[in-house]
Amino acid sequence: MSLFFSSKPYFMQNKKQLMAALVPHLLIVVLIPLIHQFQLSLKLSQVFLLQVVL
Repeated sequence: MSLFFSSKPYFMQNKKQLMAALVPHLLIVVLIPLIHQFQLSLKLSQVFLLQVVL
């Protein structure tokens, strides 16, 4: 029982470290497709504008 209680704060600390390590990776995984999509939409809008102008 005492072992469980003594290991719990360590687990919580470990969880925080794990989250701190995972958050940047999750951000990268989420942001990269968004950036690609944004660049693609920019290119499409540029092409569309060029066609309208010409």
